[in-house]
Amino acid sequence: MLIRNYRRDKGGIFILEERWITFMMKSIIYCNLIGGIVFLLGEDILLTFKIKNNYPFGKRGLKHSQSILNRHINSLMNMTTSYKPQRKVHVFVLFSLLLFISMLIVLSHYTNPINTILIALLMGFTPYLYLRIKLYSIRISGSHEGSIVVRELVNQYRINYNNIIEAIERVAKIKTAPVSQKAFYLLSIKIKECKTKEEIIHELETLTFIINTQWMKMLANNIYMAIEFGTNITSGLEDILFELKESKKIEEKKNQLNIESFSILNVLSPVMYAASILISIKYFDFSLRKFFEYQLKTPMGIKFLTLILLLTLLNRGIMLLVGKKKFDI
Repeated sequence: MLIRNYRRDKGGIFILEERWITFMMKSIIYCNLIGGIVFLLGEDILLTFKIKNNYPFGKRGLKHSQSILNRHINSLMNMTTSYKPQRKVHVFVLFSLLLFISMLIVLSHYTNPINTILIALLMGFTPYLYLRIKLYSIRISGSHEGSIVVRELVNQYRINYNNIIEAIERVAKIKTAPVSQKAFYLLSIKIKECKTKEEIIHELETLTFIINTQWMKMLANNIYMAIEFGTNITSGLEDILFELKESKKIEEKKNQLNIESFSILNVLSPVMYAASILISIKYFDFSLRKFFEYQLKTPMGIKFLTLILLLTLLNRGIMLLVGKKKFDI
């Protein structure tokens, strides 16, 4: 294992060899280099291999022969990035493959085959995991925009004499709900091009995918009824708005109970680490310099520091999941 590449210095402290640092620096440089090449020249690379529009993932197949995976990644990138090339899904897959291959080549000189493949696979899936985490954060923010969006849609629906297309275009301009604004902007563009019931359903599924809440699904159902059958959906929208207001009251009570516990955790974590330093100095005859040498220059210290960082990140992740949940009805 790489972590075993260490030596003993004159003071008896085990210090990691420069080989590990070199490996880390090479990995960072290669990943950054590959990322820059793919995102700057991805389109040209694909054109070099003559990927035409009659390719299954090309323009012609966008609505008919597009695979489930391709639609999924395309929707994910539309919502989480501002990356505009036409073949962004191909560029994304190419980027992930190059990350996997580069890590496979680099790690093959340092560790055993099983670890090499596992770490390379993890690196290859990192772009997708990043997009999923970013989407989750966006969905949380967007879920709290329900009252604003539904209220605006009700008002615009009435003002425009029950014309749902016009109402959607007006909602797409609302600035106080940025996530929903982007979702309705994409819908306002695509909905005018829809000619069949299946195309309308596809675009509304994209709308619900962006925020993925019950209130958005109910809203999409009402929009579909208005577009497809010309149904007056005023009462349906008002019911959704009422449910959102009631859910808001319940959520505010829960948040008040969580504030104190989160405050304690935020303060306690750094205090506990500082206390460990003070105990080492006072009871184990450590100096501050000696403490950090053992913490940063020995295998055991590195392991404990890594464990502390992982537990801290896990703690923050749990706080994020518990403290900032999706708002739904």
